[in-house]
Amino acid sequence: MADARWSCLRDDIAALEIPSDFYKTKRPQVVPLTPAMNAIVDALPRFTREDFLFTTSGGLKPVSGFSKAKQRIDKLSGVKDWTIHDIRRTVATEMARLGIAQEHIERVLGHVIPGVAGTYNRYSYLDEKRAALEKWGALWPS
Repeated sequence: MADARWSCLRDDIAALEIPSDFYKTKRPQVVPLTPAMNAIVDALPRFTREDFLFTTSGGLKPVSGFSKAKQRIDKLSGVKDWTIHDIRRTVATEMARLGIAQEHIERVLGHVIPGVAGTYNRYSYLDEKRAALEKWGALWPS
């Protein structure tokens, strides 16, 4: 998401379409945007120099410095024994606890679906992914 671009936003389906070149699986990924996510995007400043959604350099480069941010979170929270990847693990675990189908969780996380389902099923699951993200987002008051 750090490399997300304004040009990847799809207003017609309220989603961020990540091209295969930018995604670790080398497959395109469509991330539906919930109303809360859209509010964040709408509040972002827009720069003319580059296309990055998230930037601290006036649009010249994508946001970076995650290790520094993690150190600050560690200090503020008093919790140090975690990794950034633990956030994905927690989201998957909590979505399962909320009753979200495992196949929808896998798609929210952008995992490659193996077997027949991955080969022949070309349905986007956009509505199911959006519902899962909205259910997850409802846990956190705004």
